[in-house]
Amino acid sequence: MPFLIPIMKSPYQILNINSGANDAEIKHAYLQHVKQNPPDHEPEQFQIIHSAYSAIKDQKSRLAHELFSLPDANFNQVIEQALKTEHKVSLTPANFNLLLNAAVDESTVQNAIATTKK
Repeated sequence: MPFLIPIMKSPYQILNINSGANDAEIKHAYLQHVKQNPPDHEPEQFQIIHSAYSAIKDQKSRLAHELFSLPDANFNQVIEQALKTEHKVSLTPANFNLLLNAAVDESTVQNAIATTKK
């Protein structure tokens, strides 16, 4: 008998929603699946459903999932989603390097701290 590798499903596939779903749609799908697979009757299936929901339940979780869980993440799309600006963000490699190399001096940090304490 040949060894079969199980196909891993994404949290979106498990909850049967599209990847553009918002928080409310994800929660609704999660509750529907929990209703169909309650933890006291289907503990293994419930755990799979709960793990899928935990991975994508809010914007921060979805961003982490896309950055660290998907091997083919589209980083430009992830950056745009994270920044959520009204203006299109055009981040070139040169601009990205400038951002990485930007320095903040001690007086800037102290001013920022003093401003937040007021």
